[in-house]
Amino acid sequence: KGFIFIGLIKVGEDPFVIEYNVRLGDPETEVVLPRLKIDLVAVFNAVANQTLDQIQLEIDPRTATTVMSVAGGYPEAYEKGHEISDLETPSDSLVFHAGTTIQNGSVVTNGGRVLAVTSFGKDYKEALSKSYHRLKGISFKDIYYREDLGKPNRVPPLACAGGWPGKCPWCLLSVACRARGAMKRVTPSARYSALTFHSSGSRFY
Repeated sequence: KGFIFIGLIKVGEDPFVIEYNVRLGDPETEVVLPRLKIDLVAVFNAVANQTLDQIQLEIDPRTATTVMSVAGGYPEAYEKGHEISDLETPSDSLVFHAGTTIQNGSVVTNGGRVLAVTSFGKDYKEALSKSYHRLKGISFKDIYYREDLGKPNRVPPLACAGGWPGKCPWCLLSVACRARGAMKRVTPSARYSALTFHSSGSRFY
């Protein structure tokens, strides 16, 4: 009883499984659950009572995308405590707090992954455009987020050190690559770029 979460990535026209977990992933959860129109508690109860076949899932037909903003330096050393501005600007996007806290009445950064911005659209291009537009209105010191999601030819031309034939489709961030220290071959910002690409394949629904 529970979840099975499968993270996929599209390489050319072929899908690849990056990972699978027996839980909802993050930040994939922020793009999956907003499309669920039925009460999530009812789904949980059905799972617990083994009556899931009696539940009619209602899914928003629109495409949803999530863009994660992170602290400068993530996934290595990063600073905390920087004030985040313009969070209250009216928007159709959903802003999820991942690594934030309140200090002296202000919202400040408190983690590597800071905010996840989810938007809806008729297709992923429109949804991404809305998420990027919302993020451009939010600021904190050294904010960073991917600006090439959804675009072709995103994979940097790095030879795979993890045993993948040819070039690694998830940018040297497979388990094998990390185990062999391949991440040391790229800069921290490039590593995060690869990391978000590594997990972003399952965000476009």
